[in-house]
Amino acid sequence: MGITTLFLLIRFESLKRQKKNLESIVNDRTQQLQEANIELKEINATKDKFVSIIAHDIMNPFNAILGFSELLVNNRSWPEKRKSETATMIFDSSRKLYDLLENLLKWSKSEGGLLKFTPQILNIKKIIKKNYSVLKPAAKAKDINLSTRYSEGEIEVYSDPQIIDTILRNLVSNAIKFTHPNGNIHINIGTLDNFAHISIIDNGIGISDENIKKIVGNDNHQST
Repeated sequence: MGITTLFLLIRFESLKRQKKNLESIVNDRTQQLQEANIELKEINATKDKFVSIIAHDIMNPFNAILGFSELLVNNRSWPEKRKSETATMIFDSSRKLYDLLENLLKWSKSEGGLLKFTPQILNIKKIIKKNYSVLKPAAKAKDINLSTRYSEGEIEVYSDPQIIDTILRNLVSNAIKFTHPNGNIHINIGTLDNFAHISIIDNGIGISDENIKKIVGNDNHQST
């Protein structure tokens, strides 16, 4: 075997290895693209579902505002008490819509890394009392008993006031939304192991096991 032939054989084997390596790289990239495509489809499906839920939640207070406003326009001779009650319902629906859009904006900022966490010393009782006074009319409209119970003394926490306020308002709003008329919702606040302990207890429909798994994950869920 001549030197030229040997060189050609070595070159041929080198090209074969390069081709094999390229095929392996192409296969890996193809697999990555397929996985990314699947993930993108899942993200789009989640986005579409999220938009559908948000649109549904926005439509509810909008329909209430339009409906109650139309009643006021078409019934100008109503007694003042009836007008006042209808105006209160419009205000409550407007407040729900505003809170929903505000929470959506905060969520968007949070996802984009634009929402800054600015903790400070807070009187947690004042935040709860404020949310209680705002949400009490909505509970009353459904004949739901909304009550609070506080431990003695002031309770201060170190946290972001907007985040705490948003979490409390969402929890109580959901409790009102999913509690049947004549139900009960209790907001309790105390201390436990040097931490503020807040519980919102209702006798509503609760959360299904399937949805709990979606919220906390399969590994952390235990059926009770």
